[in-house]
Amino acid sequence: MRLTVHQNLHAVFYAPFYVAVECGFFGAQDLEVTITTGVVPIGSNMVAGREPDLLFGGPIRAFVQHAENPESDLQFIAEVVRRDPFMLIGRKANETFRLADLADLSGKRVGLFSLVETPALCLTWDLLQHGVGREAIARFAKPTIEEAIHGLRGDRFDVIQVPEPYASDLIMAGEGHLWHAAARRGPTSYSGILARKHRLNGAPGLIVQINEALAQGCRYVLDNPGEKPAGLIARHFPTVREDVLATAIDRYSDLGIWAPSADVSSEGLEALHRILFDLGILTRTTTQAQIVL
Repeated sequence: MRLTVHQNLHAVFYAPFYVAVECGFFGAQDLEVTITTGVVPIGSNMVAGREPDLLFGGPIRAFVQHAENPESDLQFIAEVVRRDPFMLIGRKANETFRLADLADLSGKRVGLFSLVETPALCLTWDLLQHGVGREAIARFAKPTIEEAIHGLRGDRFDVIQVPEPYASDLIMAGEGHLWHAAARRGPTSYSGILARKHRLNGAPGLIVQINEALAQGCRYVLDNPGEKPAGLIARHFPTVREDVLATAIDRYSDLGIWAPSADVSSEGLEALHRILFDLGILTRTTTQAQIVL
């Protein structure tokens, strides 16, 4: 079966997915996967005027769409990224950093990730839990990733929010220091496979096939040193040095970003739902039963 899988962004935290493609784990399930990339707003599933077969993204999309339309049939069917993969990288070393410290920085000294919404939303919730006020958070800048990195290397930002491989690239070059890893929040369902129920009904067994391929990808990444999966997926990151990619994968493994299976985590979904509800993104409860088959 041929499947188009659309990803919001190209990311190292999707490594198990890329490994499953490169190792033929999808092929072993009689699935031929084509990957497309581009940001799709949370309220939409459309890519270039049509829906892809599957979306690789966060369950936040399913929560929001079901809250807005209880008849939505968007389902979160497999989980790959079980913890928040974003980090705060500072210009100078700060071994005593606490999230509450961000209340003391001028608004233009903090750069939040802006390409997609979930990273800044989750960090906002974390900061509120640590006493940083909404007014202070609202003053934080939202640069492009290129502007953020340039600003950290210069003197515009004291700290920026980035995923891998940007974090490891900055750290290994001596241009940045790890202040905080959002994975420390604990399980928070972050990313996996989304599909329309009507698409799944037309392909009995598809969920099992997808989950098995992704589970094999997860186990491969977790069971091997970073250099091995890095070598496999290097073609997906042509501008990233392979040693940086390997370090990034090892860091994510150590942080527990990936689980050894693609099963959806009830604990992680509950944590994400709480974040969305507390921030007012959801104004009514969406149950896990509504979004998970």
